[in-house]
Amino acid sequence: MNGVRSKEFGRRVLVMAATLFFAVTARADLTIDINGGSVTQIPIAVSSFDNEAMSPQPVSRIIRDDLRRIGLFRLVDSTGVASSMSEASMPFDAWRARGADAWAVGSITPEFGGQYGVSFRLMDVAKQSQIVGYQFSAPASQLREVAHRIADMIDVSMTGDGPAFNSRIAFVNYAAHRYTLQVADSDGFDAHTVLTSKEPIMSPSWSPHGGRLAYVTFLHGKAVIYIQSLVTGKRYRLGRFKGLSSAPVFSPDGHHLCIVLTSGEASRLYLINDDGSDLRPLTNTDSIDTEPDFSPDGTMIAFTSDRSGSPQIYTMPSSGGQPQRVSFQGRYYVSPRYSPDGKKIVCIRKQQGQLRVTQLNLKTGREQVMTQASLDESPSYAPNGKMILFANADSGPGRLVVLSSNGLARTVLKVKAGDIRDPAWGPILPNK
Repeated sequence: MNGVRSKEFGRRVLVMAATLFFAVTARADLTIDINGGSVTQIPIAVSSFDNEAMSPQPVSRIIRDDLRRIGLFRLVDSTGVASSMSEASMPFDAWRARGADAWAVGSITPEFGGQYGVSFRLMDVAKQSQIVGYQFSAPASQLREVAHRIADMIDVSMTGDGPAFNSRIAFVNYAAHRYTLQVADSDGFDAHTVLTSKEPIMSPSWSPHGGRLAYVTFLHGKAVIYIQSLVTGKRYRLGRFKGLSSAPVFSPDGHHLCIVLTSGEASRLYLINDDGSDLRPLTNTDSIDTEPDFSPDGTMIAFTSDRSGSPQIYTMPSSGGQPQRVSFQGRYYVSPRYSPDGKKIVCIRKQQGQLRVTQLNLKTGREQVMTQASLDESPSYAPNGKMILFANADSGPGRLVVLSSNGLARTVLKVKAGDIRDPAWGPILPNK
């Protein structure tokens, strides 16, 4: 199984032919497998919220799962410690005895019209004072989003990093002889279908504000690119080209895309407006240039190319220019994606015959192999760069995996059935 998939993976990268596999069910089941030390992790307690049994969503559990997944926190057991929103009766001594630096406490209250009021406070245990607090009012359908927003507020307040949890991921799943493009919360829950097809779907790419997806389908008997609104469901074909069109990625301003056009043995990079106009070539060799990605500021493009004889990672100005190779320690690198700060690239490196998630530091040239798996693919960063999403097929059908960038936490997002491929992490959702 793994040998077959490895061959298919290489063929897809180098020839952009059509062997892709994916899909997802309407609801994902979350399995958390945490590995690694806790030396640099912040000890924090998250109490069950008052009246949480009346809530249709386990808000405090969602918050705890989010914080575990990022690898920056060590969750302190809250069993047996009373929770109170009033500072006069908060059990700071108990939390201090358990080694907690911070403590999150909250309540959920049913309101008129099916709404729920959610209050939370994040407390500094040593200072016995509030770090941050907030009140939300939301329908049942948005309580998971509220929980993710609270987890983001805790993370931002404690680490100074940007938010990540209140975002979405896209992926493709192959099940029951059908390919399904799906979008889910960052933890894999509440997945919904964007497109279902008997023909392969591949390479989903998010627009900067998360309202659109670009992807590749084979509905017309060859690889073509579509752009689809996630609000209206309307979609359109991006241009009409003689050969194959593939690997779309939006520019940071959302008005342009970099795509790959394949004719004969050569695959080349092009810029194109998001309405399909003004096609401009970026590369013009007989090699295979594919899998582009824009730097966060839009000035550079990273891509995979075999121009040196084997697949390697290159960067070049998005306005055109001479590509520069940035991968050197191995003979096989594919699937580059920039970190949100533009300082690193995550990719897949073949090491000892295994395909593993690897980070390249663009300033120092240092490489860090992040996994010990045999068949990883399609990595991408969370919006704050502190987690990496990828697909792994070591155990058979593809599954979604989230790895903290510090390597201390590994989370497997399992689905009930299907072979998952081509995941992509989207931007932070706007506040409603």
